[in-house]
Amino acid sequence: MKVLVAAIAIATLASSAVAQDASNLGGGMGGKGGGKGRKPAQNTEQQTADKAKQKAADEAYNAALKAIPVPKEKYDPWKITR
Repeated sequence: MKVLVAAIAIATLASSAVAQDASNLGGGMGGKGGGKGRKPAQNTEQQTADKAKQKAADEAYNAALKAIPVPKEKYDPWKITR
């Protein structure tokens, strides 16, 4: 029985180690291997579109920050207890 439990524990640990190393096989999120990539023309078009989206998001963020009103007096979290 102890041998069976030990074998299951070793198999579980080994399978998780293999799963963590799967990124080196070329797939997955941010893998280093020979995964499928974009063609150069698509890559530059996509980069241009991504830059435009990022610029629009930054402008919206800055506009939202400017819309926040400035408080007239400084916030005191201990005001009620004093």
